[in-house]
Amino acid sequence: MEDTGFQSSYDRDEQGNNPFGKPRCCRTIITYIGYFLMSLGMFLTIFNKNSRFKSLIRMSTKLRESRKSALTVLVMAGIFFSGINSIYAASDKLPEIKKEHAEAFGKLIVQDRDGRLKPVNTLSSEVLRKLARKIHMKV
Repeated sequence: MEDTGFQSSYDRDEQGNNPFGKPRCCRTIITYIGYFLMSLGMFLTIFNKNSRFKSLIRMSTKLRESRKSALTVLVMAGIFFSGINSIYAASDKLPEIKKEHAEAFGKLIVQDRDGRLKPVNTLSSEVLRKLARKIHMKV
């Protein structure tokens, strides 16, 4: 064979390396049987009750149910707070909050959506600046 600059094969006679003395067709059948068993195993994994697929389906069902219950709670809270809001709107008087109470609430540590812990004042300031689309807010 002539050297062409790239490798076209591992063996020069192109007959294949056969260390076990079996014909090539036998090796092909063994390979296909291996592929079949692997495919069968993947297929049966889907229907196994203890498989990862089944556990993900169970978890997604629980998550869907918890979302429904959370939505119910939010709707009920919205109805409740709209009723309270209408009571205060009818009297044209907002509830009075003591300064010490507001300062203590502002120091309360909460977790933001990125998992960082920060005071309520910092979080509310960030949310207000995002909503207003301004960097600085005048008080």
